[in-house]
Amino acid sequence: MVFDLDDESRKSKLDEFIDWVYREYGEDMYNFFKDNYDGILENKLKQPYGEFPRGMRLSKVLMKEFGLDAEDVRQKLSMLIQSNKVTGTLCLSVHPLDYLSASENNHGWRSCHALDGEYRAGNLSYMLDKCTIIAYLKSSNGDVELPRFPSSVPWNDKKWRVYLHVDTDNKVVYAGRQYPFHTKRGLELIAEMFRKTWFFVSKENRTKELEHASQYFDDPVTEDWYMERYIPHHQFHHYGLKSTTQINDEVIDFTETKFIVAGDRWGEGAKIVPAKNYIQNSEDALNFNDVIQSHTYSPWYLTYSNEYARGYLPLVPRGILRVGAAVPCVCCGERLAHDSDTMLCSKCHNCDDEIECESCGQVWPADELSWVDGRGYICPDCIQDI
Repeated sequence: MVFDLDDESRKSKLDEFIDWVYREYGEDMYNFFKDNYDGILENKLKQPYGEFPRGMRLSKVLMKEFGLDAEDVRQKLSMLIQSNKVTGTLCLSVHPLDYLSASENNHGWRSCHALDGEYRAGNLSYMLDKCTIIAYLKSSNGDVELPRFPSSVPWNDKKWRVYLHVDTDNKVVYAGRQYPFHTKRGLELIAEMFRKTWFFVSKENRTKELEHASQYFDDPVTEDWYMERYIPHHQFHHYGLKSTTQINDEVIDFTETKFIVAGDRWGEGAKIVPAKNYIQNSEDALNFNDVIQSHTYSPWYLTYSNEYARGYLPLVPRGILRVGAAVPCVCCGERLAHDSDTMLCSKCHNCDDEIECESCGQVWPADELSWVDGRGYICPDCIQDI
């Protein structure tokens, strides 16, 4: 699979690159890239530069104009251009190690669900609930050693990932925040996977749906044709509006509560309703659910659509999706983990025999850990990195 970065991620990478150029090589080279900002990812001059014509490769102009100083820049430019298209294998998984490695990788990104993060126990919350799967783009270098994973447990290296919360009652799939960048292409490919499974149309209704489709198309109706022609709009819809908006003479502050569209798109029944009517965290869950908790992420969701209507959720919920689950202590297994930043209960967290490493979160015999000022107890594996 090949993912293109979205505009915001692309701009962020470009700005980071030219800011680095300014800090390391000064104003002349900075202005060179700034004047050709729109051509950086194409590696082309967007306007003539001295004796060099428009359309010439930026990397070639760099070497001729700035000499040896440009070599390091040329390498970073090459890396930047390559990062604009991310390649790998797209996977949907419920494997325990994929939850634990959700934010463990060798590609320079992390989140609060890293194994040393403030929501490290959230990985287990997601693993234990009945609705969360993880979608990710796997690099082609096979299983490798990951940060904060034991060296004896190599696993796949994730270039990109997103948690998906699947509501079978209301026939909707919610997408959490994507890391380390947002790509609509990734969501489209995931939607295609769900489409092929007939997730949105029950087996008993398939014949009825196909017969309905034949009323509008002359071609013979087959499942392949039906899926391609009659349901072309399976896609994620953006619902996290981020401003104060007037709807039906009522002013709604979308920054305070996340809303979603429910009801009949074509009739008078369509309404803007609080997302919490459909999706909530479970009691004692320790995950950070971007769909309903984040103040910076505007969530996406996937619903059934056909040639004539883009589906919304039912106006009267058929149930509330409960995301996350309580996490048993990984040490004793008898009590629940007491906080999102630990996988231990309060008793085991403070026991004399075994202690959790503050860096990786693994439990070690107390006499094998070292105390580091400002860091706490650190295990032998992590002490080497300090």
